Amino acid sequence: MDPKRDSGLNEDTRSWQSFHPLTHNHEAKKEEGITKKRGGKPGAVLYKQLVSSVRDTPRVCTSHGTDAPLGPLIIIMKKIITVFGSTEKIISSPLSTIPTTNPPTLGAQGGSVAKALLEDGTFAVRAVTRDTSKPAALKLKEAGAEVVAADLDDKRSLEAALTGAYGAFVVTTHGWEDSSKEKEIIQGKAVADLAKSLGLKHVIFSGLENVKKLTGGKLEVHHFDGKGEVEEYFRAVGVPTTSVRLPYYYENLLTIFKKHTSKDGKVYDLRLPVGDVLLDGMSVEDLGHVVVSILKSPSEYIGKDIGLSAEKLKVEQYAEIMSKVTGKTIKDAKISPEDYEKHGGAKTLANMFRFYMMRPVRDVELTLKLNPKAKKFRHWLEENKEAFKDL
Repeated sequence: MDPKRDSGLNEDTRSWQSFHPLTHNHEAKKEEGITKKRGGKPGAVLYKQLVSSVRDTPRVCTSHGTDAPLGPLIIIMKKIITVFGSTEKIISSPLSTIPTTNPPTLGAQGGSVAKALLEDGTFAVRAVTRDTSKPAALKLKEAGAEVVAADLDDKRSLEAALTGAYGAFVVTTHGWEDSSKEKEIIQGKAVADLAKSLGLKHVIFSGLENVKKLTGGKLEVHHFDGKGEVEEYFRAVGVPTTSVRLPYYYENLLTIFKKHTSKDGKVYDLRLPVGDVLLDGMSVEDLGHVVVSILKSPSEYIGKDIGLSAEKLKVEQYAEIMSKVTGKTIKDAKISPEDYEKHGGAKTLANMFRFYMMRPVRDVELTLKLNPKAKKFRHWLEENKEAFKDL
C-alpha cells in the first residue's frame, strides 16, 4: 500500500484496513455486514453505520502472471453522536386536572434528533434509552441506530453510553415533583463531568434560561432554572457546548394547554396568559435538523446559546388560525398570569408565561437557517388537524 495515496484520514477518523484474497477470476471478494464488537459492555453492538471505499491498487498476481485488483478495503467509521431522551416520556404534567394522554416528551426531542441524524447520514447514532425493548427503540435500531440502555441516574451506564462518542445531544428529565429541579441538576452535572473526562468534542444541550438568576429571584420557573444551571455547569467545566433553547411547543396545544369550552359550549377558549405579547412557537419535530446543522458547523456554534423559534404570533393569531383550519370557533381567552394561577394553573407555569412576556431571545431567522423546513404554525396545524377533531 502506498502510504501517500492512503493518507488523508484525520485524527477523528477511525479506520481498519484489510487485504482481500483473490477469487479465481481475479475479482476481490466482497464482504457484507462488516462488524466490530466493543467488549460486551452496553453499546457493544454491531457497527452497521460504516462508510467504506475500496481503492484498487494494481499488483501482480504471481499465480496467474497478470495484474489484478488487490487493494486495501478502507472502512471509515463515522463519528458517533450519543442521543439522550430517544424514547422516554416526561413523568407527568403539573396540571392534574388536564388530560395528558400524549404529553410532549423527552422522546420527542431525542427521537427528533436521532431521526434527523439518521436521515442526514453524516454521523453514526447511538440512541440512549432505559428500555431497549420499547417499540420506539426497536424502530430506531431498524433505522440503523445503535441502541443502548442507560439511565441518567446510573453513572456506569452513562459512561458506557458516552465512551467513544464524538459528541452528544443531552436532554435532562423534569418530573414536576418538588425535588425534580435538584434531581435534574444532579443528572446534568453527571453527564457534563463524564463528557469532560471522556473528551467529547461537542455537546448540544437542550437548555433554557435560569429565570430565577435573571430576575434576581423574583420569578422561579423550576423546569427552566434547573436546565439553566446545567447549561452554566457544562461551560464551567470546559465542555465544548452549544445550548438550544426551545420555545413554546405547538404540541402543547394537544395536551396541557388544551382548549377550554366556554360556558355556552359553542366557543373554545385558548388560555395562554401572555397578553398581547408575541409568543414564539415551534414543533418539537423540527428540532432534529437544527441539531444536525449545529453539529456540522462546530466552530460557528460552540459556546453559543441559541433561542429557537419558527414563528412569533399573538394568542389571538393562534386562535384565528386554529379556527380556520379546524372549522371550530376558537378565541383568545385573554387571561393574565394572575387569573391563570387563581383558576388552578401551576405557579411555575404562570411564572413561565410571565417570563415569556419579558420576551426572551428566540431567533426565527437563525432557526430557519439551521432548519429551513421548520414549520410555521398553520403548516403544522394542517398536518395535525385530525388530532383536533374531537375537541
